Amino acid sequence: PVTTPGKDIAWASYYMTMVDCEPDEKNLRSFASTTDALYAYNTKKLSLHDWIRVRLPNKELMVTTVGRVILNSQFPEGIEYQNKVCGKKDLANIVKDVLKMHGTEVAAEILDNLKDLGFKFVTLSGYSWGMGDLPIIKEKKALLDEGKKRVLEVEDYYAQGLLTQNERHTSIIKIWTEIKDKIADLAKQALPKGSSALTMIESGARGQWGQLTQMIGMKGLVSNPAGEIIELPVTSSFKEGFDVLEFFISSHGTRKGLTDTALRTANAGYLTRRLVDVAQDVVVTIEDCGDRGGALFTKVESDDIGEPLLIRILGRYALSDIVKPGGRKVVVKAGELITEDHIREIESAKTELEQAHVRSVLNCRLGRGVCQKCYGYDLAHNKLVRLGTAVGIMAAQSIGEPGTQLTMRTFHAGGVAGKDITQGLPR
Repeated sequence: PVTTPGKDIAWASYYMTMVDCEPDEKNLRSFASTTDALYAYNTKKLSLHDWIRVRLPNKELMVTTVGRVILNSQFPEGIEYQNKVCGKKDLANIVKDVLKMHGTEVAAEILDNLKDLGFKFVTLSGYSWGMGDLPIIKEKKALLDEGKKRVLEVEDYYAQGLLTQNERHTSIIKIWTEIKDKIADLAKQALPKGSSALTMIESGARGQWGQLTQMIGMKGLVSNPAGEIIELPVTSSFKEGFDVLEFFISSHGTRKGLTDTALRTANAGYLTRRLVDVAQDVVVTIEDCGDRGGALFTKVESDDIGEPLLIRILGRYALSDIVKPGGRKVVVKAGELITEDHIREIESAKTELEQAHVRSVLNCRLGRGVCQKCYGYDLAHNKLVRLGTAVGIMAAQSIGEPGTQLTMRTFHAGGVAGKDITQGLPR
């Protein structure tokens, strides 16, 4: 979906559905319907995060919280009861399901209702935060001392001639990166459960863990104007304040960041132009090219990429039967399109799907363009791509658009220069 609830609405949804403790099933108050439960809440007999046992409209008895009942009361029939903490991603999935089942008009109404509910409850939550809400990490000093000690060892090896200049630089960068990662983990644990900063980040409303690390942990390694990483890390956090040298070296990076953003936009536009030039004649021309090679997608590979296997195979044609994990039932027959219903059935299995053999654009046998069956779903409409769709240009723009965020020049990772992705394209 194009529009999904975010910011205050996602934060409110998280606040409504979060819990302080596990339910004590022996002493739960029971309600015959969600209406009764909401009446008890409105008459101040229950609070938002109280655990209750309630009979849902589908007659199922559920142990849940009042906040979750209120949120779920906004969704139309057919949407599964969300008995979990709902953040931005969960709301996006719900909106997607509503769109598919009920169409755009109902989805627009749901979004509007979620907006009103979200603004109401984010106000009632009383969430706000200042510097005092960000704790100080006590273990930080010991970690920094460990880092300094390890750096001195590396310097000692270098002085003895056991390391080259490059190895010394790379080792020091690696040490400080590891220390910062440890401090980042401590920063996550330092925030009290249910605090405003933690819920804001966890719900997906605003901010990232990396920003929190810089605020209460350490800023870490910064680059000089030439784009090389400076060996001396900024060990202070924004809350503690920088000393003179730290302020000086970090302001380098900040200024460079701002000027780069201004200069990079033109490069990104030019990259898009070159990509379109290369890919413009890739169009969906026929229904089936008859390819039987396809591609084998595995769970291990998908985990490395960071995208679930089931999401990767959705909307593609299967080349061999896909059997429900842990059983013998064939969920998708060879030659069939893998739909959301198939994915749900595979998800319901006790074990995960390990691999799937599917059609792939990379193996399409057409000389010009691609065929419908190798391409699969058009993700703009979540249905099979239509003949004549200019998929090459769509792909070029999809890569070019985030290009603004990617630096076009050669980047330095710990002193190791890597080639950038744009060099293989014609001018």
